[in-house]
Amino acid sequence: MNVVYFLGSMGLGFILIKYNKWIRDNTGIRFDFFERNMGPGATLDVMKFSGVVAIAFGFWALFNL
Repeated sequence: MNVVYFLGSMGLGFILIKYNKWIRDNTGIRFDFFERNMGPGATLDVMKFSGVVAIAFGFWALFNL
């Protein structure tokens, strides 16, 4: 089961990192709190960070840490 979590989170992480601008432009998702406090473009940074966290979770699940 851990391999499924690993593959799913790796896929989600890479999608969030690679296609974050496309996701933001086509879905209209904007994190107003981050845009207001961190400046314009912070939504893209938060999506990239979320992708890295998803990948880290995948490795954590795979190795039972």
